[in-house]
Amino acid sequence: MKLLYIKRTPQGSQVIFDDCLVAYNSIPETIINQLCVDYMSTYEGRRMAIGRKYGIKRLTPIVVNEDILMFPTHSPRTYENIWINYHEIISVTDEAVIFRGGKKLICETILVKRQLKKCYEIAF
Repeated sequence: MKLLYIKRTPQGSQVIFDDCLVAYNSIPETIINQLCVDYMSTYEGRRMAIGRKYGIKRLTPIVVNEDILMFPTHSPRTYENIWINYHEIISVTDEAVIFRGGKKLICETILVKRQLKKCYEIAF
């Protein structure tokens, strides 16, 4: 089960995997924090470390582990924000992110393309 993205809903969040969707009653950052805690860190700790190491002040990607590198499409404070797993993207068109396995996320991709550059620097 590969994590593709996390988006906010009126009830909390939807976590979309390659083979299913799971609803949670918490915001995406809480879910990402729990993923970080599973790997002996926190969302805030990773955000600060990545910010310092790579000089990123806004829209900071979060490295959870070697398979999960989450980046926000907007400010994490906004409802529209979607957290996308960089490692599962195979391409980005003008209107969608395409993941391994063929799933698509229709969204504004201008910021996504900028975020991919940050993630590439972090991942490699």
